[in-house]
Amino acid sequence: MARITAPTLVVQSSNDPAVPLEAASWLASAIPNARLLPLVCEGHFPHIVDPAAVIAAIGPFLQQVMA
Repeated sequence: MARITAPTLVVQSSNDPAVPLEAASWLASAIPNARLLPLVCEGHFPHIVDPAAVIAAIGPFLQQVMA
């Protein structure tokens, strides 16, 4: 993962029963220029449970990296 050069946003549900937040934190720390964004929502699929929150998170990230 250290070879990934693209800006990366790791989006993670803070209450994911399948993947703990610590795993997402490790992933974000293993990728250079990655950011972890824990979302306060339930479940393993935040893009389904709370799509508005995911879109709200991705939009500013894309604006920043595309600037």
